Amino acid sequence: LILLDSLLQEILVTLTFSLPSLSPQYKEWIFPTILPSLLPLTSVTLTGSVYCVVALALERYLHLTRPDWGNKGSFFGYILPVLAFSVFYNGPKFFEFTTEYSLNENREMVPHVRATEFRKNVDYSFYVLGSNFIFMGILPFTILISLNIVISRRVKQYFTTVEVPDQSMTLLLYCIVLVQLACHAPRTGLNMYEIYQVGTLQTVQCTILVYVVA
Repeated sequence: LILLDSLLQEILVTLTFSLPSLSPQYKEWIFPTILPSLLPLTSVTLTGSVYCVVALALERYLHLTRPDWGNKGSFFGYILPVLAFSVFYNGPKFFEFTTEYSLNENREMVPHVRATEFRKNVDYSFYVLGSNFIFMGILPFTILISLNIVISRRVKQYFTTVEVPDQSMTLLLYCIVLVQLACHAPRTGLNMYEIYQVGTLQTVQCTILVYVVA
């Protein structure tokens, strides 16, 4: 599932960021039409990628501590909740942009992307930055680090009874977590900086409003 999600994410990232630089025709005619859906779908796959790793860590933890719980159905126990949360969490992003058409110099209807009033709302921007910082940064990686610490202790405690595949899976999980942390740390830092910038902007606006009213 993680590999499938990563493949889908690569395809969406290519359509969103690479092809517009490589193909002028795609950038002018196709890209503005599909961008309002591409961006939220890319966010869905990114969220799914992060929480698939969390689900994998949880499955390893339950397998070591509560085998009767860890062997529940993978689809209803792990995949479906991750998919549902990813779509629900990124649902508002489907309303951030819209495609409009206007005449160019050749009298042709050309598509272009316009940010909706919903997207321009400062409170919504603050909500997006704050929720991303929590649900895509602090929460999943706190869970991952905590679960991996517990898993590591359990493996050391019962090293003689743990099968080799379990040890290999635990090592693989550590590698995935480290890669995820390395990849998402810069984005989390940018979110913190943007939250600070938005908060500063709102403070300045409130100060100006109080000054004008006074």
